[in-house]
Amino acid sequence: MPVPMDWKQAARLRFQHVASMRGEAFTTPMGQFKSGTTTWAAMNSQDAVHLTWEWVVSSDDDLRMDLRDPLAVRSNLRLYDSGPNGTVYLDRLRASIVMTRILVSMDWQESVLRALSANR
Repeated sequence: MPVPMDWKQAARLRFQHVASMRGEAFTTPMGQFKSGTTTWAAMNSQDAVHLTWEWVVSSDDDLRMDLRDPLAVRSNLRLYDSGPNGTVYLDRLRASIVMTRILVSMDWQESVLRALSANR
């Protein structure tokens, strides 16, 4: 269920790792990659909020993990802006940018790598 939240407040949420899964390996002209998804969750005063995104890691460098598509973060957040003209919901692009900024500020790579290592 969507959770409405002012985009300025969303950055204050404290997300914790919930789950990570390996996906398929794939090859591009840039080399071989491993992929997967990860989900993180946080609680505001009344709702559970989640962020889910795909990651990739080069097969040559298991220590460098990146977002597969920074604008493809999935969430139940429905971000809005409370301004002088009232409440206006962010369009998909602006909401994706805000959510990407949130997860870039988190130290998610280390937690995902640790979880994946534990599940081997």
